[in-house]
Amino acid sequence: MSDHTSKQFDAEMEEIHSGVLAMGGLVERQMARGIALLGEGEDRSLLEAVGADEQQINLLQVEIDQLCSQIIARRQPTAIDLRMIMTVTKVVNDLERIGDEIKKVAYKSVLVGNVGKLRSLRSHDVERMALSAEQMLRMALDAFARLDVNAVADVVAEDEGIDRSFNAVMRQLISFMMEDPRTISEALEIVFMAKAIERIGDHAKNIAESVVQVVTGKDVRHASAAEDSRRGRAGMMPTVLLVEDEPAIVELLRVNLCDEGYEVVTASSAEAASASLRERLPDLVLLDWMLPGQSGLAFAKALRDDARTRELPVIMLTARSDEADRVAGLEAWVDDYVTKPFSPRELKARIKAVLRRRAPEAAQEPLAVGALRLDPATHRVTVDGVNVPLGPTEFRLLRYFLARPERVHSRSQLLDQVWGDHVYIEERTVDVHIRRLRLALEPFGQDGLIETVRGSGYRLAAKE
Repeated sequence: MSDHTSKQFDAEMEEIHSGVLAMGGLVERQMARGIALLGEGEDRSLLEAVGADEQQINLLQVEIDQLCSQIIARRQPTAIDLRMIMTVTKVVNDLERIGDEIKKVAYKSVLVGNVGKLRSLRSHDVERMALSAEQMLRMALDAFARLDVNAVADVVAEDEGIDRSFNAVMRQLISFMMEDPRTISEALEIVFMAKAIERIGDHAKNIAESVVQVVTGKDVRHASAAEDSRRGRAGMMPTVLLVEDEPAIVELLRVNLCDEGYEVVTASSAEAASASLRERLPDLVLLDWMLPGQSGLAFAKALRDDARTRELPVIMLTARSDEADRVAGLEAWVDDYVTKPFSPRELKARIKAVLRRRAPEAAQEPLAVGALRLDPATHRVTVDGVNVPLGPTEFRLLRYFLARPERVHSRSQLLDQVWGDHVYIEERTVDVHIRRLRLALEPFGQDGLIETVRGSGYRLAAKE
């Protein structure tokens, strides 16, 4: 590359860099206007300004993308320069997405207005979330401008704070809605605002992490997603099927239960719940009585009539608090009956109590027999405090045995309960993993706990 060509290339790279910072400045201005609308709510001129900012942001994104494509086609950049160009395209995409989320917040602010029972929550807690997201965006853009890898950790920490604030807002909204159903409509709009702000934090985090990719070549955005996925699988979160047709209640309960460590699958009708159950059995069903089509009560009776779902723990959620209704629910063999309004804390306590009684391995509480101890929360197995390394399947198998000591389990039962009845594998697979479990426990003198019961299956023998 000649000196002249090299200078042209440097000028084009500088133009790209300046374009990103200019786009970031537009997004920051739009963010400030969106936050102002959170406080004022009725200012139409501010709303129009937010929309105008978004148009400029979109035009600048197109210009930067075109310039990046032209440089790649004309200059054939080196690997490190190409990495910078490709990262820029990701950053401007994140900035454009932030602009979209700010516009959502602005329009919801005007729609809800500045009145109602949830005014304080919206004007204080949600606004504080937005201010944190604004600060985070500023930090991310500064890290990108200086290519400062050390600043990335501060941005990630800020994102974790926004996530905690989001969960706190969701918990408050659940309490408001359960105490006064008249707030549901307003609460749902605030849910959408808070969720948009949380996404702004996620995109700002992406921008900061792109600095690591430019400087080191490592795409930590993908690495983080993979790590999160591994943690999710390793944690073996208990699954709750939430059958509820009110979107606001679904979203708020989902966030609250996820925060407690449950995996939540949702269905808006008995028919949708049946389809979900055909694919996979959850650990517990949260079932609303009043559903479109088949009622929750009729669906609960159908679950008890089916051998496959007969043992599923079921908690009925309903606004019907008359004695006759409670009796009807209990006669349908539901495990618990919770009337609305109820506190999230009470509901979580009832879920834990039902799981301890009906499915102890899903209750997220430590299990122990003698010196052998399994802690689902930390995903650790120890013998007298010494860690026992286990694979994920062996961990689930031991967890199931520890929850039911001295009971004999056939291979088919173990396949259904440990692997899931939606998985089709040979029964002899159980023997392979029993052997692996015994080998892992053997150095600690605990392999004898897993006994073979000829002609029946296996059991865990509890030492006296």
